[in-house]
Amino acid sequence: MAIKIVFLTLFYHKKDGLFLIKVGVLFCLVTNCFSCVTGCNPSACNISANNCTACIGGYYFTPSTHGTCTHCNVMPRCLLCLNQTSCIDCQFSYYPNSSDNSSCLQCSYILNNCTDCINSTYCISCSSTSFYLYDYGNSTALCNLCSTAILNCSKCSSDIICTDCTSTQYYLDSMTQTGSIICTVCSVGILNCFNCTNGTYCLYCNSTKYYLNNYGVGKENCTICSTSLFGCVDCTNSTYCLSCMASYFLYSNGYLTRICSSCKAIMPGCSDCLNQTYCTVCDLTFYLKIIGVNAQSCGSCWNALPNFTNCLYCQNVTSAANISVLSCTFCAVNYVAIPNN
Repeated sequence: MAIKIVFLTLFYHKKDGLFLIKVGVLFCLVTNCFSCVTGCNPSACNISANNCTACIGGYYFTPSTHGTCTHCNVMPRCLLCLNQTSCIDCQFSYYPNSSDNSSCLQCSYILNNCTDCINSTYCISCSSTSFYLYDYGNSTALCNLCSTAILNCSKCSSDIICTDCTSTQYYLDSMTQTGSIICTVCSVGILNCFNCTNGTYCLYCNSTKYYLNNYGVGKENCTICSTSLFGCVDCTNSTYCLSCMASYFLYSNGYLTRICSSCKAIMPGCSDCLNQTYCTVCDLTFYLKIIGVNAQSCGSCWNALPNFTNCLYCQNVTSAANISVLSCTFCAVNYVAIPNN
């Protein structure tokens, strides 16, 4: 008589990724079939007596007329068991309660930031990449925050390998001697850099006194403004100045281009100015001269007035009549300044 054995095989295991489960064993006699109890191990099913003597994993055996296999989930979340009161393996994120063996406890209740564990002291999976798994020995493995092991690290794969830093003020830096990856502040790898993607590419400089300068493929550093814009203090790039140092003024010489021009080059004797027509401070041998609305230049003290020959230093002073009068304050050798009448 022909006998055909048919069964469905599933593979699963919580820890090792492999666990054999055979469900629904059928024994077919030509045209009709009978089955052993659900969960019965095919090798332990007596065909003639329709009797089961052992169960597959995930079930526990109870002796009876034909033998009984009961699923371990009679104990909530239990995957493997010896009997109805002894669970030896639980579903993901739970572990067998060692105090009574008949229940499964959630890993995260006893192990902070742990998503899966073997027991109450040994975690095998952390809740996020913000934590790393560290084996302390003595059957103890816990989840620790990345930043406690690696300064300024937000994500890591171990206590020495960071995968992401807390902000773009830091970049991932490989330490060849130790094999570790740490977070290094941008300004260490790139001088005056505030935000960066790595040790050679800056995103933002730490002040407007510097501009981003591309000096190669994938390379951006911070260059001081005056390198490209003489006399410039603050800038947005190598062609656009925002403010100039003393004795210079902002001058636009083209589309999206602003440079610093020398006050003295435009107005002789002028040591500081607002623009090319308005001087605010003259050299010692010159005096401020109003030449129009919003226009001031510098005149030479030497020949400022007919009687100022040999005058070196002069200045505008306010007279008793509240009138601004030019007065010589220091003369050449062998000459004496005579007060204005």
